[in-house]
Amino acid sequence: MSKIAMIITAILAGITSSAFASSQIQVSFTAEVDPPPCHILQSPSTLDFGNINRNQLAAKTSTQLPVKSFVGGITIQCEAKTSIGLRAVDNSGGSTLAIGNLSWSSPSVNVTPTQTDQRFGLGMTSGGKAIGVWNVLFHSAQVDGVPAQIGIANNGMLDLNDTVPTMRNNGKASSWVQNSAFALGELFTVQADAAVALAPLEDLPSGSKISFAGSATLEIVYL
Repeated sequence: MSKIAMIITAILAGITSSAFASSQIQVSFTAEVDPPPCHILQSPSTLDFGNINRNQLAAKTSTQLPVKSFVGGITIQCEAKTSIGLRAVDNSGGSTLAIGNLSWSSPSVNVTPTQTDQRFGLGMTSGGKAIGVWNVLFHSAQVDGVPAQIGIANNGMLDLNDTVPTMRNNGKASSWVQNSAFALGELFTVQADAAVALAPLEDLPSGSKISFAGSATLEIVYL
């Protein structure tokens, strides 16, 4: 089984003046492979959300930052034809913001607070409050240069009733699908867009830096 270690880290500079945060998302990837060997040729690096003013954050509701695309997306090369998926494990469990939606416009996807399997944490404040929530949406998938859809694999089977192309934290895997079946190929590509939402301003302390880290491990599973 190949593993991609996805680490999202950032520091919110909690300043009482206009500059609230300088947010960066750092994503790093490593892999160990079992036969058939698959190699990661392209993986995301860094997303910079820039400076966020305190007056941009809602006082009592969550605030979603603009969706950011990982330039280049993910490319995986396998040395033999196979079917694969990406299974995510949230390494910051218990710190997920329980309010507010995560939304993408293209494709149009909305993750609500009740969809806990699609919400990943950003850590906790010193006062025990969740700092935020994040997830990644996959789109523009291809296998050997041929367009594919994103499907959800559940216990090695394609779940035809679950078609939302986001990462999951419940053991399900995002997979490449063609003709209503797992795609078989050697070169797998997909684009990835990150959505991040921060907690209400009233739950975030001011006057000091707020460090937060979202971490997930993506496992490449053979289907």
